[in-house]
Amino acid sequence: MTTIERRRTNPLTDMLNWLDDTDFKALAVNPQIRVEDYVDDGTYVLRADLPGIDPDQDLDVHVEGNRLIVKGERKEEQHDKNHREMHYGAFSRSLTLPSEVDVDDITARYDDGVLEVRFPLGRPSDQVRQIPVSRTES
Repeated sequence: MTTIERRRTNPLTDMLNWLDDTDFKALAVNPQIRVEDYVDDGTYVLRADLPGIDPDQDLDVHVEGNRLIVKGERKEEQHDKNHREMHYGAFSRSLTLPSEVDVDDITARYDDGVLEVRFPLGRPSDQVRQIPVSRTES
């Protein structure tokens, strides 16, 4: 008589555990920079989760036409790790902006691991503009 044994683990988990010593696992479980956006009192607000970076050294935020470009790098400290789900290295995200944002008066700040970029709603522009990121001192 044959007995059917029920699988006790998830095949995806098994595969990820098999790849644990490679960077493939980080790519499989870590999405791009997570963002949210909304309009607040005539201002378009975009927030991005970017924990563990130094915005003065590791972050570049700029506008090209109707695209907001966020680039940076999260540097890894060397430790013997038993488990790793954090993504380290270079990252980049390009987001399409609403056509009515005014790129002449953009502000950006980094506070507690969150980048917040604010665009007043106004006229569209095709110019390239670098955006300085201020840091909230704790």
